[in-house]
Amino acid sequence: MEIYKVPFCIITSERLNYFCTHKGMVMVKKNIVGNTKEIMTGFNTFFNPQDFSYNDSNTGNLRYIIKNIKAHYLKDIIEKYGFALALESQSFKLATLQDVQRWKRDFENSEFYKYYQQLNNFSQKPKEKVKSINKRRLNGQF
Repeated sequence: MEIYKVPFCIITSERLNYFCTHKGMVMVKKNIVGNTKEIMTGFNTFFNPQDFSYNDSNTGNLRYIIKNIKAHYLKDIIEKYGFALALESQSFKLATLQDVQRWKRDFENSEFYKYYQQLNNFSQKPKEKVKSINKRRLNGQF
């Protein structure tokens, strides 16, 4: 398992245009087949902005192009919550031990957590998914 520091954005829509707005960073673990989960909550319903093509580079409008089954689900998520979360897959960077410790310490004040709470409609603290880190495997990075 490797842990990555990745920029995330929210996708919103007006009529048939979709907008991708950068909001901050998130820490995710990625398995062998490429599925990602946020390390504190286990949230795994991230979309990929590359599933859509940009039709206006000045405004960031996204033209809705279905490239996979998960993209069909995007419309439902946005209708229900008003937004969906996306990861910039081309910007995955291996996290350091300090990155993970900082994420654990500042998690409840992070932009990601604010959106996560809205998606899950509750305000309880997440169970701590990261209990310990095997320092022998780290060697400075995951």
